[in-house]
Amino acid sequence: MWLLASALLTATMKIPRGPGGTRPLIVIAKCLSEILLVGLGDRAYAYCNRGSSYPREKHDLAISDLNRAIQIRGASDPCECEPYNPLLAIYLQTGEYDKAREVAALAQRSRKWIAPEFLEQLKAASAVR
Repeated sequence: MWLLASALLTATMKIPRGPGGTRPLIVIAKCLSEILLVGLGDRAYAYCNRGSSYPREKHDLAISDLNRAIQIRGASDPCECEPYNPLLAIYLQTGEYDKAREVAALAQRSRKWIAPEFLEQLKAASAVR
């Protein structure tokens, strides 16, 4: 598995930099190697980080990774990466307001911070219904 992750990382070095000088695919490949090689606590961080790094057109992959990060981590997990806000942003951008409400409720039950602008967007979407 390490060889696979190493090969992916090497291949992504040839990818040109995107906006802001970053190489999202390098981040994604690095996270893959972390997912394959580390314990569960760090694995949640790797899934969260990878899910937050996908380009906009890869919503399905981002949603999968962010949900996996939420499943793995415990309520007392000190992980700095918060999967709730990026996941909520995706659901709001795609108009999946019911799923966005579920994520917001889960985050609030877990005592996780939600960006106020996302909560305002959810309120506005509820008023339109």
